[in-house]
Amino acid sequence: MPTSTVTASYAPVSSRPLPPSTTLVSPVMSGPGTVCGPDEHDRIVINRGEVDCTTAVRVINETPGMGEAAPPDIEGWHCGRLGGIGTIDTIGFNYVCNSGGTQVVRQTLASDQDVPVPDNWVDANVYFASSAGQSGYFFTTPSGKFLCAITGDLPTNSAAGCHGRIPANATSGPRPNTIMSSDGEIGTVFHRGDPQFQRLDGGTAPALGYGTPLYAMGYTCTVDYSAGTTCRNFRTGHGFTVNDVRAELF
Repeated sequence: MPTSTVTASYAPVSSRPLPPSTTLVSPVMSGPGTVCGPDEHDRIVINRGEVDCTTAVRVINETPGMGEAAPPDIEGWHCGRLGGIGTIDTIGFNYVCNSGGTQVVRQTLASDQDVPVPDNWVDANVYFASSAGQSGYFFTTPSGKFLCAITGDLPTNSAAGCHGRIPANATSGPRPNTIMSSDGEIGTVFHRGDPQFQRLDGGTAPALGYGTPLYAMGYTCTVDYSAGTTCRNFRTGHGFTVNDVRAELF
């Protein structure tokens, strides 16, 4: 009886695809302003640098709660809880994890709270000072032309403003030296003798770098090389922009 021969052919090992379970996939890296979840009242956000959301969520979920001992690090990240709901009102987030230049934050919000999504925010506590009985977040512009601050104790009782050479055409009265927005209202310009927005304790406020927002007490202040300094209230959208040739109130 004749026999038949079956010849099997095999692809070279190097050309065979890996089974799906063993295929290596690089994590998708995300940058500042990315919300990794889980919902609108419990936001885990990449504030600075780049990291994949899976790592961001896993690491910050390991952060100890209030009163719990903090480990030296979590997978190489230095983490901690900054406070509760009051911290959200003050600087916008209450959990933080840092690794090198990357920062992940968590915003655990009450049902009636709303704050901006962090996007390359500076650490507000670097700018905090108590000066002549007034506490606030004080900064200078990189040019040194304006001294500014965000002051108050709650987002509903706060102000943002700057002292400096406000353009003379910003008002019909004496040349103004102050521009400010208070309690979320439209900005105003005027001349005053009491320097509310600069430190009076002899200390020097640090400079706020270009394009690095400072958020505190419901206001976000940002310095742009061309436009100047803008402070805007998140709840109302009101505030101001100022440089040495233009003042805009909105």
